[in-house]
Amino acid sequence: MRIAFVTNEFVTEKHFYGGLANYLYRVAKALAEEGHEVHVVTGSETDKKDFQFNGIFIHRITLWSIPPCLKPRDMQGPTAERLLFNIKVWRKLRAINKKTKIDIIQYTNVYACGLIPGLLLRIPYVVRVSSYRPLWDNLNKKKWAVEYKMHAWIERLQLKLSRHTYVPSKTMKKILEETGLKNIKIIRSPAYIETGAWDFSYCDEMLKDKEYVLFFGRFQKRKGFHVVAQAAPSFLRQHPGAYMVCIGLNEDYKTTLMKENAVSLCGDNAARMIFMHQLQHAQLYPIIQRAKLVVLPSLIENLSNACL
Repeated sequence: MRIAFVTNEFVTEKHFYGGLANYLYRVAKALAEEGHEVHVVTGSETDKKDFQFNGIFIHRITLWSIPPCLKPRDMQGPTAERLLFNIKVWRKLRAINKKTKIDIIQYTNVYACGLIPGLLLRIPYVVRVSSYRPLWDNLNKKKWAVEYKMHAWIERLQLKLSRHTYVPSKTMKKILEETGLKNIKIIRSPAYIETGAWDFSYCDEMLKDKEYVLFFGRFQKRKGFHVVAQAAPSFLRQHPGAYMVCIGLNEDYKTTLMKENAVSLCGDNAARMIFMHQLQHAQLYPIIQRAKLVVLPSLIENLSNACL
């Protein structure tokens, strides 16, 4: 089969959040290894020429940005940009389909990136739900202004128009059904180690002979990093030989960066808080393997790739 995946992020790009990109890479790679022709259309910072990555055909499209001066006062968010992204997705899929007929497309619900192409292209498609926008915005303390209502509305509209929608967990299925959506199927995410070529050099350099508890993920409230920050001072006091290792991207928390907030809470034991930036799996897996304990106190997950 010729299968296309459409996403706002993928592992080939310089910046990606993690869960969705990693899930899509696992599925796309597995399908390519089974002999299917797999195309991934992904948002990117560049519109460079198409290329192949581990047997997957990658098609980049830039995430268009609306200048703030052209946005209405209460619409500083990305809804208009999402719709412009939809148009570029439609054009790219149409071009791919002219060269090689696509049998089926999978859109992510994020960005509602299948809203316009799903209506205009006569190609069978499914939508995979990675998250539920109102829950994310509430946990992020977003003001429920016009912009966030519009963003949630276009994602919901895509789900209402889709004849085939699936989720990876019973909880997400229940949430969507409680909002009136029907015919939601469950297909669980695959779990396997993407690479057997582990790189122990960084782990040896940073953590040799250290006993540590590990958190990895984005330093943000919905991932529960504030819980880690609040627990770390007591943990470090009670275990003077232990370290707290945190790997991920730093984000704001009540105007103070999460990392800085955690360090300030630990006082004299702050030196035993070790922070690392987002790592490739080859470097991350050895650090997970050697940890005494992994702490993932997320407040919202569908089916966590980190846990898998």
